[in-house]
Amino acid sequence: MVNELMKYRYNRGLDPNLYYFRDSNKNEVDVIIKHGNELIPIEIKSAKTYTRGFIRGLSYFKKLAEDRITREYLVYTGEQTQMIGDVKLINYRNVTDVYQDVGHL
Repeated sequence: MVNELMKYRYNRGLDPNLYYFRDSNKNEVDVIIKHGNELIPIEIKSAKTYTRGFIRGLSYFKKLAEDRITREYLVYTGEQTQMIGDVKLINYRNVTDVYQDVGHL
C-alpha cells in the first residue's frame, strides 16, 4: 500500500510527503500524508471485515492533531467502501483514491 501511494506521487514528479506515527505507548498510524497544513492518517489492515479496534490508532492520532485532520482512511481487503463515523473504509486496490478525494496532492 505504501509503495502504491509513493509511486502515485513519484509518477507525477512530486515528493511523497508520507510519514509514519508511533509513540512510546505503541499507538501508531501506518501512513500519514502531509498536504499543506493538513494531515491525512491512513490505517492499513489485511482483514476482509471491519472491526472497531482497527481505528484505535486513527482515533488516538486525531486527538493529538484534531485541528489538522479533516479526513481519515482505513484500507482493508474487504469489498465495501463506506463511512464509519469520520473514517472512510476503502479496498486496498483503491488506495490511490485517497489522492482523488483530497484533490491534487
